[in-house]
Amino acid sequence: GCRLSDLENALKPIAGISAVSVSSGELHSPDGPLSRALLSIEGDKDLRGAVFSCICEKKWVLYEMSLERNSLEDVFRTLTTGGEKS
Repeated sequence: GCRLSDLENALKPIAGISAVSVSSGELHSPDGPLSRALLSIEGDKDLRGAVFSCICEKKWVLYEMSLERNSLEDVFRTLTTGGEKS
C-alpha cells in the first residue's frame, strides 16, 4: 500500500490533472486498506496511461481504474445547486 499523502503527491504533477482527492478504508486487500483517488481532469484528456505509468513507477498495485464523464446535466446541477440531486 501507500500513504494517502504519497498517492496525492505522486498524481498531482501529472499534466492535465486539475484536482486530486484521496481516501482510504472502504476496500481491503490482504495487505490492508486500499487507497482511492478521484482525479479531476482538464477538458477531454484521457490520462489513464499517465496515471498507470505513475503507479507502476512507484511499484504500487493498481486494482481498478475507471473513467466517468460528467453530463451537461451534471455540470448544470453543480453550477446551480451545488451538486445536489433532486
